[in-house]
Amino acid sequence: MSDTPPPHTLVEDVEKNLTGQTLSGLKWVYLGTGAGLVLQLFYTSIMNRVLDPVEFGLIASAQVVLRFGKYASELGLGPALIQRERLTDGEVRAAVTSSVLLGAGLSAGMFLLAPALEAFFESPDVVPVFRALSVTLLLNTMTIVPVSLLSRELRFKALAMLELATFAVGYLGVGLGVALAGGRVWSLVAAAVSQLVLLFIGAYALTRHPLRPSFAFGRVKSLYSFGGKVSVITLMEYAVSVTPSAVIGRYGGIAPLGQFNRASLVVDLPLISFSSGLSRVLFPAISRIQGDRPKVKEAYLSAMRTSGALIVPMAAGAAVAAPQLVEALLGPQWDVAASLVPALAASASFAFLAHYGGIVCEALDVLNAKVVLNAVLLAGIVGGLLAVPDGNLIGYALTMAAVQAVGAAVYAVLMGRLLGITARQQLAIYVPAFIAGAVVAGAIWLVTTGLTLLGAPLIVVVVAQILTGAITLLPLGWYGPLRPVRLDVLLRLRNAGLDPSSSAVMRRTFRLLSVGGGA
Repeated sequence: MSDTPPPHTLVEDVEKNLTGQTLSGLKWVYLGTGAGLVLQLFYTSIMNRVLDPVEFGLIASAQVVLRFGKYASELGLGPALIQRERLTDGEVRAAVTSSVLLGAGLSAGMFLLAPALEAFFESPDVVPVFRALSVTLLLNTMTIVPVSLLSRELRFKALAMLELATFAVGYLGVGLGVALAGGRVWSLVAAAVSQLVLLFIGAYALTRHPLRPSFAFGRVKSLYSFGGKVSVITLMEYAVSVTPSAVIGRYGGIAPLGQFNRASLVVDLPLISFSSGLSRVLFPAISRIQGDRPKVKEAYLSAMRTSGALIVPMAAGAAVAAPQLVEALLGPQWDVAASLVPALAASASFAFLAHYGGIVCEALDVLNAKVVLNAVLLAGIVGGLLAVPDGNLIGYALTMAAVQAVGAAVYAVLMGRLLGITARQQLAIYVPAFIAGAVVAGAIWLVTTGLTLLGAPLIVVVVAQILTGAITLLPLGWYGPLRPVRLDVLLRLRNAGLDPSSSAVMRRTFRLLSVGGGA
């Protein structure tokens, strides 16, 4: 009798291994994200008291153009390296050479372009900051290959630890040190540059990929063919995200832009960090099973159910708690930013709900539809913002929320057609999430109102708001509308070969309640 296991057993083992790798990757990504969030909150709390809105506005103004250069220099190479089924050393060498050359060229071009920013933003102080930050384009291209190889190999533990360490040294060490020494806006520049230098050194040490230059660019033609489409999409997404900053900086002024930028940060820290963490694991996982549409559908639905059940209540809670959160994190001078958080939180939620549809499109190489959708979204953002009266920050934020809501609805329709998802299955994702969001928001409002009437200190109110949101979610996951999400997580654990009844796994289950369920 042969000792070779039957084919179906081999397939089950492969699937179990991939599910386990995905869950492990999610665990480490979120452990790193959570720890990084704590460090970033600490950094932000201090920096927003040392610097003023004008200095943050200067950085935001420079980033309007530099983020364009960043996406242009990448040309979608990172996703292409991850999505590729097989990759040779020759292709890696050519990818390194081409990306670094492109980054160097764009850095030089941006340095020369700097004086044009003075005329656009009507601020000569933008020019030296922009020129100093132009080197980040080269540094970013140097990190593309090693970081993408780590993601391709699902080495998320190493990547999470590396990013956490480089942030701690670059921002808390270098950036905060320069700020406390009186470096003002240059502390923000020093933090960004030093973090990227350390990230490249660490990522290369972990991958040891070939560095010897190769000008056989024909080897990476197919990578750039896929990556070029991804790059077009990324540039459109960049334009969507940066248009508000450009419009506010041009028609509202640098200080209002600083307020808008800090309000966006309060939203982005928890919400975008959560969604980007899941997408970093979900994209390579789905890429591995791209030929099996039923499994892609299952992974998409699981990710949407679980993360939607957390991100929508988080956004709703942040909207209600905005005045206290902003004052505690940023200080009393950011009251305008606090008024923007509810609309920006809604915008981020809708963008998040559309985000996983975009991941599926990229993993399955269905990019033309995504290009069209992003073009429509961009047109809506630009047209809507230009229709808002100059300097009306609330109007800008509400416009973004409305356009992102339409984008989420369109992506839901596209995923229905692409993966065969029914309207009932779609409602099973959105309805429980929004019910949970309403319950969490109501609970936080009641606690906030009561403590405010009692004259409780600000820190007590903020801690109570956070605890109320977390505690309210627990019964919703056991007995309320989020119960299917909890059961889905337990099923994923069983599929990964784990026993949810064991005490060790039960402890992991609580930590994995935010997992989007791997492929």
